[in-house]
Amino acid sequence: MRRMLAIAVCAGIVGLLAPLSTVGRTQQSTTTFKNIKVFDGLSDQQIDDAMMYMRASLGVQCEHCHDDKDWSLDTKEEKRTAREMIRMVRDLNRQLGDDLAVSCYTCHRGQSKPTTSVPLLTERPALAKTPVKPLPPSAGVASDAIVQRYLEASGGDAWSKLTTRVMKGRLVTSEPAVYPAEVSYKAPDKFHSRILVSGEPYRKGFDGTRGWNSDNRGSHDAQGGELERLRRQAAFALPVMLHTFYPALTVDGEAVIASEPAVVLSAPAKGGERDRLFFSTRSGLLLRIESATVSPLGMLPRRWDYEDYRRVNGVRLPFKFRETDADYTYLWEFTEVRHNLPLDETLFRR
Repeated sequence: MRRMLAIAVCAGIVGLLAPLSTVGRTQQSTTTFKNIKVFDGLSDQQIDDAMMYMRASLGVQCEHCHDDKDWSLDTKEEKRTAREMIRMVRDLNRQLGDDLAVSCYTCHRGQSKPTTSVPLLTERPALAKTPVKPLPPSAGVASDAIVQRYLEASGGDAWSKLTTRVMKGRLVTSEPAVYPAEVSYKAPDKFHSRILVSGEPYRKGFDGTRGWNSDNRGSHDAQGGELERLRRQAAFALPVMLHTFYPALTVDGEAVIASEPAVVLSAPAKGGERDRLFFSTRSGLLLRIESATVSPLGMLPRRWDYEDYRRVNGVRLPFKFRETDADYTYLWEFTEVRHNLPLDETLFRR
């Protein structure tokens, strides 16, 4: 249940487009969190990213450091130790001249206590990124052709006949937990998502200009990187708008996604990383997007998988949408998708 604080952050990501990378440290703002001592000057989103990074690095839950009755309290020694470790990491990186030279994960590797034993080859951690092989020059694959095929395979001109979309189903998390879910879109760039947690709605929306969310911590407007992610999440028809979000796609190579051969396109993203998009060489449809967020402590890899494509009103949509991050997974499973329903504009406003 505690993880639901973070679920609210991504409750609206069930669109056809995963968020692009954002550099957290450029989004300075005053946090609404209490008792901040080493993460001062950071936004709520940056602090959330840092917390998720530490969870994954140590392989623990939030309550490992936080008092279950009030997360702002310093009653646990682990929390006080964490602050000292953050200061140590910052001092090391300052000496090395690189903000991200070392991090929590450098020593902990998913364990609360660092180990000095070297693991056997077969037990070493898996790579965060999907292996990609270069394509031979003779393949003659062009990124524009891949994008055009994606558009045609997903419905082509049929997209122009659709104005709204309502998707109903459930959210299955690795907590484990299951929550009823509903997501609504209005072309070209408005959306609203709603999940029920013990009967309480967690909502997120974008009205074409402003983004917001409402959860068990209250409600607030999205700013900086969070707003930019919402803008991309609200894309009604990704196949039509792909070049708007990725104007500089290049062919990166080929890969295999769950036994499905794929061609890989990549695009520069903020922070020096590149987003990678995987398209099926058989169907032409989008299978996966890989990205990374620069948290205040290190890189947070994320992956979005699009599965179970079905045709609805002439367009093909994934009825399963899976997000995998450093320490959690979310699987959105939809059983009903309806287009061109009347949607009131107030649904997308806070």
